[in-house]
Amino acid sequence: MSHWDYHESQSGGRLYYEKATHISKRGGKPYLFRTTLWTYDDGLLVFAPNGTLQEEANDSNKLPDRVSCALVVLDIETGKTFPVPFGINGKILRNLRLKDQTLVIEWAENQPFHDLNDTEKVHRHFASCFDVKRLASWGSAASQPTECTVSFRSEWKMHFLGLPLNHLDRFFSTHNRQHYAVYFWQPNRSMYTGDEELPIESLFVWDISQSSPYRPSTDPAGKNRPDTDGRGPHVLSRFSFRALDFLGVRQHSNITLMSLHLDSPSRTMTLRENSSVTGQGYFDPAERLWCAKTTSFPFVGLGPHLARYWDGNLPPYRGHCSMESADVEDSEYWFLPIMDVLDQVAGVRFSLVETCFTGQFVENRKVVRIKTEEGWDVGGSGSGSVALGDHWTAEVAAMGRIAGDERALVGQNDRAEIVVLRF
Repeated sequence: MSHWDYHESQSGGRLYYEKATHISKRGGKPYLFRTTLWTYDDGLLVFAPNGTLQEEANDSNKLPDRVSCALVVLDIETGKTFPVPFGINGKILRNLRLKDQTLVIEWAENQPFHDLNDTEKVHRHFASCFDVKRLASWGSAASQPTECTVSFRSEWKMHFLGLPLNHLDRFFSTHNRQHYAVYFWQPNRSMYTGDEELPIESLFVWDISQSSPYRPSTDPAGKNRPDTDGRGPHVLSRFSFRALDFLGVRQHSNITLMSLHLDSPSRTMTLRENSSVTGQGYFDPAERLWCAKTTSFPFVGLGPHLARYWDGNLPPYRGHCSMESADVEDSEYWFLPIMDVLDQVAGVRFSLVETCFTGQFVENRKVVRIKTEEGWDVGGSGSGSVALGDHWTAEVAAMGRIAGDERALVGQNDRAEIVVLRF
């Protein structure tokens, strides 16, 4: 078991182990670990239609124009789709994220670039960035056509050497229209120290605001690399493990990292951790102790860093999925929060939770709660909150990840189909 398999945000391994008591008798692994390769923001959904990614990854004879449409952008309001000019042949998708009209696709070459040791091989990792522009805003009148353009902005090499494709070497990232940040965690493979308690950690912040036609993935030797001079993507800051230690956010082998956030106007970055956990064995929500730690620091120039404890409630750790969750609400004792979606403008919150009752014949289930700002009435209940019907919950909650806003809720069912519920 790797260091990341037991995370501080989840007590007693309840959400980890394949034989955990809360998992369905079908015997599958917890839904919290299922990979979801789709992303949603402001009425736009990016995904691979009809399993295109898998089909084209297994067939190198696909036509180039078909390959360029492996990913599409769906405008939920109009139902129109627009191709993303990103070819999938020879690539392994690691993550994709749409934010601030900027789509970032993180991927690795499917062929190793060099040998790390006798048993592990390193694959070069890259990030491709695209501008996603809508010509009419979300919520426009039906008579007004809504078109979307997806254009290539830039590409950069995520890690100077690359990473093995395994369960040990991890990276986590975030971005907005101007900046991109990525954190790397790698075990110490030194044959001389053999010290697994001192992993290799680093954090990089890039400026991705300017476009550049240069693609480092097509230039392995770097012979055609241009002098950026402020143009194109370039590294603004590098934080070594010593700098992370000074800031108080170095993870060592006791992993607590939950999310990364960038604030471009103030040029500050925020890391959130769950720094405390109680209890072992079967999880008892009545004894859970949240201790969210938030650390903010400038990523350009010098300045103080600010650490705050007991700073809200955190979702359970699920890699990049948990990084896209809003703070979960402090719900009743016998409901385990999984992920929250908050539309701050409309004042609407979707909360995906799981019941966690005990009993020989009790089968716990997932519930989606819809809540509005205090004083609003939802569905005539007068309580300000209502639970989504079990049928509709099953259609969006099977993978343990939801997204959306006041007009739509996005998720996946147990057939791995992406489902959009309109309101």
